Amino acid sequence: MKARTTLGLAELSAGPVYAARWVGPLVALGARAWRSLAKMSGKQLVITVTVPRRDFAAVLVGCGWLMAHPAATLSSPLETLRELAPGTPVRIVTDGMIKTSVFRSLQEGNGPARARMEDGVGWLVDKINAVSALPEIERPERAPRPLPGIAEQFTGLDRGWNARLACPPTDLAIVGTRAWLLEDARAHLTVEGRTSAPPSQMSSLLLPQGMQPAIWSTRLYSSAGFADQLPLPSEVQAVILDGAGAIKYLDEVETPIVVCTIDRSIADETAAEFIVQRRNMGSDPVAVASLGWESVPGIEALAFEVPL
Repeated sequence: MKARTTLGLAELSAGPVYAARWVGPLVALGARAWRSLAKMSGKQLVITVTVPRRDFAAVLVGCGWLMAHPAATLSSPLETLRELAPGTPVRIVTDGMIKTSVFRSLQEGNGPARARMEDGVGWLVDKINAVSALPEIERPERAPRPLPGIAEQFTGLDRGWNARLACPPTDLAIVGTRAWLLEDARAHLTVEGRTSAPPSQMSSLLLPQGMQPAIWSTRLYSSAGFADQLPLPSEVQAVILDGAGAIKYLDEVETPIVVCTIDRSIADETAAEFIVQRRNMGSDPVAVASLGWESVPGIEALAFEVPL
């Protein structure tokens, strides 16, 4: 994300846009964290960012993390279906829909190829944009296919959009006040001077678990009771701890990347003291500039590495 590009937020896709210099750096911080992942063999990178208010901070960092991922490399739908064993759970993406079901058979006899699913529905394979196997599903679900917005277009995510929807990354978790995080995710991300696509709803980037039953990418956990969710699934590579209630679990999170967000509008220094204590216990300081990230007035950050 280029520092000179100004991003903004809008409550509604057709509503007023509030461009702000602090939006882009928070998105960029998430992207820089993802790019640091490859260097974290046996180590944990802890990045702490302080903001005047916590609104949108964790969600913006999460969007940056996911936007940095390349789209999954998938075979054509026909090739994928030919390789599937009957009984395999799948996610199917078409022009207008995302559907999960259980694959039963592929018919390639007379006429166009059709994929039969557990519910008895036959899908014309040439109408399927992308398909991927899933580990499991509780029950078949469907959801409208989200369209890529201006942020996806600006960063090139739209070019692999169907593959991204069929097989989204699932390596991010955000811990905080779940209701607030979901509300933040409903806001729209804009790019100053770009009007070739509508604003991007951040929930379409984050795909929070439980928001759309047929597709999810990001795990959202409430700070209250987070201890009951530990240890996290092995595929989780990054955790964003949003606020003091989440940051108190820092010692118990064993992922290569942790990003902590501190709200300076709250007169409680517990989180900052906890992070300083953690940094002073055998850590190696990391210059934030070495991550390729630049801040703006009002946002401060520090980073350090600890053994994992």
